[in-house]
Amino acid sequence: KLVKRSDDTEEKIRKRLKEYKEKSYPLLGYYERTGKLFKVLVTEQVKKNEKEVLKEIIWFIENQ
Repeated sequence: KLVKRSDDTEEKIRKRLKEYKEKSYPLLGYYERTGKLFKVLVTEQVKKNEKEVLKEIIWFIENQ
């Protein structure tokens, strides 16, 4: 079910995206350079194999 927030106006969404690009997005580069960025490609198959994905994430965290 799609729920619409009261502040889901075009202006507010543009503002949130701008803040993401300015504040959050640059962190990806930092975590990638430090080897702490873990990327997960999400597909229908992944949804079916959630336990396998979780095992991989746990292994990654434990072996850092």
